[in-house]
Formats: sequence, structure tokens, C-alpha cells
Amino acid sequence: MNASTPSAKTIPSGEGVVPPAGEGGLPTDDLYSFDVAGLQVHPLRLEPHGFDLPVSALGASSALLRMPIRANSLGRLQGPRLELLREGTATCRFAFDRGIQGMRYLDVSGLLQPVHAGRQVLCHARGMRWPDAAELLVFPEPSVLGERTLVLAPHPDDAEIAAYGLYRHTDATVITITAGDAGGSNYGHIEPDPARQRDLKSRLRVWDSLTVPLWAGLGPDRVANLGYHDETLASMRAHPDRDHGPAQAGRVDFQTQRRAFVPGLLRAGARPCWTSLVADLVHLIRTLRPRIIVAPHPQLDAHVDHRMTTQALIEALAKVEPQDGSLFLYVNHPVQSARWPSGPPCMDVTLPPNAGTMATLYSFYSHPLGPHDQIDKLFAIEAMHDMRRSPPSITRRHEWGLLSAVWEARDAILRSHMGTFSYVRRAVRAREIFFVYRMRDHKRLAQS
Repeated sequence: MNASTPSAKTIPSGEGVVPPAGEGGLPTDDLYSFDVAGLQVHPLRLEPHGFDLPVSALGASSALLRMPIRANSLGRLQGPRLELLREGTATCRFAFDRGIQGMRYLDVSGLLQPVHAGRQVLCHARGMRWPDAAELLVFPEPSVLGERTLVLAPHPDDAEIAAYGLYRHTDATVITITAGDAGGSNYGHIEPDPARQRDLKSRLRVWDSLTVPLWAGLGPDRVANLGYHDETLASMRAHPDRDHGPAQAGRVDFQTQRRAFVPGLLRAGARPCWTSLVADLVHLIRTLRPRIIVAPHPQLDAHVDHRMTTQALIEALAKVEPQDGSLFLYVNHPVQSARWPSGPPCMDVTLPPNAGTMATLYSFYSHPLGPHDQIDKLFAIEAMHDMRRSPPSITRRHEWGLLSAVWEARDAILRSHMGTFSYVRRAVRAREIFFVYRMRDHKRLAQS
């Protein structure tokens, strides 16, 4: 069954930030549809106090509330807030950008447990006009707990941001594609030489990718870094048999970056080229025989390395041709807003902003994280060196007095865990969300 989405006044899709309505933007609907068999679509009548859950929805693991969110005068100043309370047993809280106007998909999976509580949901809305109607989309439950799972992270920290709770609760192996050796010069004050700085960053981030998953209980034989150079995957695909060095000048070596505690995860004879990357993924799929593969969504994630990681996976699946199993696809870099999801960590999440082009998806899964899972995920993300402020230099004196102090204060604000773009604020939530596909349908995800 399809969840239909009416046409909307939209703006062209792109990789920039869509201006929120009320702040110079147009009213926009998020455009999603789903075509999974077994999807239940329940029209809801919204009363001033709330609504009643359908009996058939109770106990389901994953559900989205499709409803229009329209900011009023207060919501244009502060941003709307919405709290949904199911007779004292379960609560979902949402924060929205200032001036929001349009259809949104709210992850209300947490409202559906426990099964035997009352059906009434009380609503407290602030800064928004309460609509008369909405739709509840209830998805079939995939098999998850205890399943053999292969988590693909384009860079060190992507697995933790997107799927720490999921890989903690499955029979998981975490494979990082690149060493994460490119990016900003956040260690320039410690090691000013660009080549040495890149080498330092590579060693730090590869080590992080190998050790942080152990915090979730993974064994040393379940982690590896394939060692490909950061920011080279697109050029690798363009010239699939050509070896590619670092995107930035530096002396770091591919074989040095390629590491695992147990060599069996790493295929012998690898080279820093696209053909080798696809062969690595074929080797991992045949060795691990995963029932679930977790990877970025190639249309909804804006980062080119993320898109190329899943493209390499698609090409590997074409060689293996699996008949069973699921793809769980995540979004760490939304195409239209690097601020998503809104609000502090205590808030629940919506689907990523997607105004402009309809995204026809298969299914949806919302994985719950209990309070202890969220605390452990917080420390897993914080353990990644690129997620926290760099330590001060031990060899160079600060010679600019007040100017240095101001610069350090600016750096502290930008890297604040509650800052606009902080992954602690954005990723440490009560649920992790995934777009689910059948492995045998991998061709529908291929990029041109």
C-alpha cells in the first residue's frame, strides 16, 4: 500500500540549506512515500486535546505521524514545540525550526508501547496551529535483534552517529571505509607541518574506528578500517582501476591506514582504487553473510563519500546477488538542513527535510535506545577525536594574549556539545531511524 502525498508548493532540491518558511522561505512539505507490503495508513481525527490510537497500531515497533506543522506568531519567534502523551505511559516530544510551514513526518514509535495501555494521546502544542487531521503510518516489523549485521561507516564516527544502538543490539561487525584523514586542520596548532598533521589525524581516527566499537561490546574480530583515503571515493569511481592517493598533500600510506585486529576481515592484495573497494565489500559480504547491512542512503545523504560508500555496496551486491536480507540506510548529512534533527537530545526526531523532489521509499524502522544506551552512545561519540575540542599545544607558546583567548573561546563555542551542528545534540536521541530496503532490490538505489 502506498502512503499518498499530495502535491505541494516546493522549492528546488539541492545540497544547501532550505530557508525555513517565515524566514524568507516558502511553505514546504516534506515529500515521502512508501511502498512496503503490510503498511497500515490510519486517518486520524485530531481533537483540540489530542487523538486516539488505532487498536491495530498498538505494539508495533515503527510508526510515523504525517501531519501539517504550521507556526503561529510565537512559533515564528521561538520555533514550535509539540508533546504527545499517551495516558502517562509514553511521551514523544518534538522541536521544529522557527516559522515552519508544511507537512512533516514525526517518529511516534515510542507511543505504541506498551500494548495494553490506553489508546488516548494527549497533545500539548506551543507555537503552532493545531490541525484537524493527520495520518498514522504503521510499518511491518523487520527482524533485528541478534541478526548478523554489517555496518558500513564512510568515516570514523559515522557508525556511532547513525547506528550505535542498532549495532550494540545485533550480531554486528563495523567496517570503516576511509581513514578520515582529510578535513579541517584541527590539529594545526599541535603539528603545523601539513604532512605530519595528516599522518597524526589518520592514526588518531583509524585507532578510534577500531577501538570505540569495543565500548558497545563488539569483539576485536568485529572491527576493521579499509584504509581508503578520505575525500577520494568519487574520483576513485570515475577512474575505477587507477590508484588514488590522499586528496591533500601528505605522506600517509594506504597500507598503513588499512588496519584490523584480526586480519581475516581484510582482503589481501588491496589497492587504493574503486575496483579494490568493491572487491573488499564482496569479500566481507561472503565472509560475514550478514542479514542486515547498514549504510548511508545514497539519495538522502548529501556527503559525497557517503553516497559513494553505498554505491560501492550496490556494485558489490550485484556481484553477490543476495536473495534475502535487508538494507538499513541512514542519513548523517541531510541534503537540505545540517541542523536536523531540531531541539536538544531529549526531543524525538522527524524524517530528514526533503522538500522539492518526492522520495519513494520502501519501509521504515525506528530502533529504540534506552537511557543507558543513550549514555553509552554519548560517550562513544565523544570518544571520537574529531568530535571534541583539540588539546592545547605542548610545544608552542601563545603569544597573542587576549587575541588567543578570544580565539580559543570561539573554538569552544563552535565545538559545544549543545551547538547547532553538534552530533551530540543531533545524534544522541531515544531512537535511531533507518530507511529499510530488501537487499535484492539494491538496483533501485543505484546512482548514475
